[in-house]
This record gives sequence, C-alpha cells and structure tokens, in this order.
Amino acid sequence: MEQVVLNDGEITLYRRPDASKRGVWQCKLRLKGGASLRRSTKSSDIDVAKAFALELYSFEVLAEHQVVSPEKHSFENGDILLYRRTDTVNGPWQARIKTPKGDWLVKSTRHNDLAEALSAARDLKREVEIKERHGIPYGRHKFSRIWKKWLDERGVYYTQNRIKTFEGFARRYFFEYFDERAFDLIDDLYVEKYWSWRINYWRSHSDELQRLSGKVAVEPSSALLYAEKDALSQFFKWAERNKFIARKPQLEVPVKLERNRRPALEHPQWVKFLKKAKEWERESPRPQHFVPRTMARLFCELLVHSGLRPLEAKTLRWRDFSAFKDENGQNQLVIHVNPARKTGERDTVPMPVCWSVVEELIRFQKKHQLPCEPDSWVFCNFNGTQLGAIERPVEKAFEFSKITHDRFGRKFSAYSFRHTYATFRLLYGDNVDAYTLAKNMGTSVEMIEKHYGHVSNMQKATVLTSVRKNIPEGLDSFQARMITRVNKEKTAPVLVRRQKVDKKAGGSPKDGEYFIRIENDVPDVRTRK
Repeated sequence: MEQVVLNDGEITLYRRPDASKRGVWQCKLRLKGGASLRRSTKSSDIDVAKAFALELYSFEVLAEHQVVSPEKHSFENGDILLYRRTDTVNGPWQARIKTPKGDWLVKSTRHNDLAEALSAARDLKREVEIKERHGIPYGRHKFSRIWKKWLDERGVYYTQNRIKTFEGFARRYFFEYFDERAFDLIDDLYVEKYWSWRINYWRSHSDELQRLSGKVAVEPSSALLYAEKDALSQFFKWAERNKFIARKPQLEVPVKLERNRRPALEHPQWVKFLKKAKEWERESPRPQHFVPRTMARLFCELLVHSGLRPLEAKTLRWRDFSAFKDENGQNQLVIHVNPARKTGERDTVPMPVCWSVVEELIRFQKKHQLPCEPDSWVFCNFNGTQLGAIERPVEKAFEFSKITHDRFGRKFSAYSFRHTYATFRLLYGDNVDAYTLAKNMGTSVEMIEKHYGHVSNMQKATVLTSVRKNIPEGLDSFQARMITRVNKEKTAPVLVRRQKVDKKAGGSPKDGEYFIRIENDVPDVRTRK
C-alpha cells in the first residue's frame, strides 16, 4: 500500500490496495488519547491531498491540543465556522461551510476583519447553495467531471462526429493528464507541460502501442495537436465563463502546423490507377472479395468526379441522388450531402461522367442482389449494412497499381481523390473560379487558394511565358534576340561555360565566362507528350 507520512507520523496519506495508480488519497489523523480520524481527500493529486490533510490537522488536532488560535466563531447554527490557522494567528480568517449535501467546504475568506470575513463566508455559502440547486460543481473537482458537464451542455451545438472526436481525446489523453491535479489549480505552466507529455505519450506506452500497431502514430502530427488544442480552448473558455476556473490558461502548441500542398494524382497517374484497379478486381482470389474491391474502385471514381470527402461518400444513401435541368436544358446530377457531416447540408454538382458511375453501381448491386432502395446505403456489404472499412481496399488498390506516393514523397490516401478533383477542375475547367469550387466542395476560398494555388500558375502559363513584340528600352539586345528566337523557333536556351581562350590568338572573353547558346535540337516542352 502506497503511503506518505507527514508531521512525524501525525498525518498518514495512503491509497487503498484495491485502488488504481490514479486512486483517491485517504487521510488518517492521530488524535489526542490514541483516537484516529479518517477522511477521504477526494483527490488523486498528492499536493492537493497534502493541503487537505494539513488543513484538517490544523483544525481537528491542534484545536484539541489548544495550539490553534482561540479565535473561533460559529454562525448560523454551526453552518459557518470562522477560525484562524495556527501558523498565521494574525492572518486572514478561514471559513468552514456546511454544504447542502452535508459535507464541509474549507476556504479562505481573504479578510483579516471578522465582519468582512463573515460577509464573505455568507456569500460563499449562498453561492454553494445556488450551484447545488442548478447542478453546478463547487469546490475542488477533477478535470473529467467538469469536462463531462461541458459536453452535456454544449454537445447539442456539435455534430456527432465532432463529439466522438472530443470524447476520444478526453478518454485517451486529457483525463489521464489533467485529472492528476485539482481543476482550479490548472495553470499556464501545467498546460505547457502537457504538450511534451502528449508528444512522448506513445513512447512511454510501448506495450499498448504494439497492440494497436498500425492504428496510431508514435509521433503525433501537428494537425492532430492543433485539433486537441481547439477542443481544450473551447472547454476552458466555457469553464472560465461559468467560473469553474479563474482564468483560461494559455494554450500554445510548441510545433508549427504544416501547410503543405495536399497530394493529388496527376492525370496520367489517375488513368493508370483506374486501369490497374479494374485488373485488381478481376484477380480477386475469392468471390466474396469481388464486391468490396468493386465498391472501392467505384468509390474512388465518385470522389474524383464529385470532390466529396470520403466520410461524406461513405454515408450516402440512394435518396441523396437526384437530377435537374440546368439553364441549357441539360440533365445534371446533384448529390445532397448529409447535414450531420463536417460542413453541414449542401448540394454538390458532380461532373457529368458521374452518371456512368451511378449507373454502374446500380447494375452491380442488382446483379449481386444487394439492396437498392431509397434508404439503402450506396456503398454496402453483402447483407446491406454500411461498408465501413473502405479505406483499406483503397490502400490495397494503390499498392497494386504501384502508385503510392506523389513526386514529393507524400503518401496517397482516399482523401487524395478529393484533392485530385479540385486540381482537375482548376486546371481543366472552363472559367472555374475558386469561390464556385469552394461552395461546391463545402470548403472555404482560403483553403482553395492555400492548397491549390499552384494550379493558378499553370492556368496562367500563356501569360507568364508571353513576350511583347516591342522590346522595352534598357533590355539587353542579345537577351532580347535570344528571347525572341526561343519563342519563334520553339527552342530552349542552354547555359554553357566558354573554354579557355588564348588572348594572343585574338581571343577576347575571359577564362570561364558564361554565355547562352540556343540549341535547335532541344524538344519543345510545351508540346512534348
């Protein structure tokens, strides 16, 4: 049994043998005449437990030995007791207040004057009664208790997917770290240490990491840390407004969030992937493998031609598809995205080729006698249930096609098909602007410009490489002729180094001087296939 002894054995803090490592500390006081007093500190934090024990010792034990200050006053039929601690005889009055539950709340009034201390104690008693009436915790509590109350109150404003994410953060990381200290003692330094603890979490949980092999990353990404920061920020703001904590602590993630370009397939890669994915379907070793492989391939095609998020596509039902006529009288397909998804309800207009994808899905489901009713899942299993783990077959399709990373080494995933859609629309679309595309994809113009801004340079290639006919004054004549010749003859300039020249033989350039040579046999990069 774990024990901590204070005041020469007068105070003993211990944890019960059946309690876990995070169990509550129990307090045992040795009283006058050989009697003892046992109380629960209601905290797993040793510092909070020591403070509670010393407070109890100073009131119960020292009072019996007449060491405590004789200045003790009882009010309101014993519900309020004001006293001074032995180590601060002339210090502020301490208040011991009986709560509606029958237990005692000990807190400093921060007043040296008895009348002001009594007024503060009465205010505190009324505050406790009001909080008890409305179900608001009072006194020192654990992070987990306040967190659950916040989620119960504010959860109605979040989607179920967001609530699930917050609960996952709390169960795995927040409760284990923040419950070690009383909630009102959480400060900036304690929160700052959380990030280093969090980054090294899986290194110190190697046994569990082996059990979850492949499901978690040893080192968390900066995007995940910022997501945790967002959850903590909203929680602490609410706690500050409801006066569970005096001030919201500072939340500064020590790593910088990467803003890399998102990996997207180039057109030749997409053509190759689609061809190989169909071969992968035909090579199914067992009949039961054919359905998930075909579903995975059609899933990828739908994402490329619609720009949906993988989770949005996975939760599609047949009633979410409909058609309408545009201003030119052409039939257009529209996909109604579930309002419970990340950005809420929206209507997405996919590319016309999506008609063939939907028709193939219907033919495939009817052939294999899969449910195809309005309320049925578009991507389903043999028994009609939602096809949940579709990302794994997609990953296998990438491996079979030997297209796993882009040119910069970033790994492709199911989400890459959404980025491929955005790239293709900006690159090959006719006057597709960022605002229209952002609305159709359910994102912001800022995100389009941030992650797909490189496409605008390719769109403006004609403008960026054009040369005016009238060369402006001040431009070197040789450079002007070189530029004109390159554009006229579709050649490419080559930078070479002039060899050593003998000045006595009439050579003028210096040794090693650079100059530009135009080579006509260099293929034109603009027409190369």
